[in-house]
Amino acid sequence: MAKISAKQVEGVVDLVNDQNIAGNKIFSDSISVTTADDTFTMITIVGAYIYWLQVPNQLDYEGNLRLGPDLNTGTLVKQIFDRKDGWIATQ
Repeated sequence: MAKISAKQVEGVVDLVNDQNIAGNKIFSDSISVTTADDTFTMITIVGAYIYWLQVPNQLDYEGNLRLGPDLNTGTLVKQIFDRKDGWIATQ
């Protein structure tokens, strides 16, 4: 079966060429991005938080970072995951 070029399909995301994708997008699951050279494991967006993960798909892993709302103050806060204390605010 012959492959179809991404340029032949209207609205498809092309993983090789630069693209500008306009409009609002709604994702029903998390969004994950990894680097091509594996120097950084993964950035994942889940709900209102952006996570920097050391191990793919493990949000609650010792040393992971996340940026998101502080539910007590309504401000943006950076947090680190600690196995003993859970998510704690950090500078």
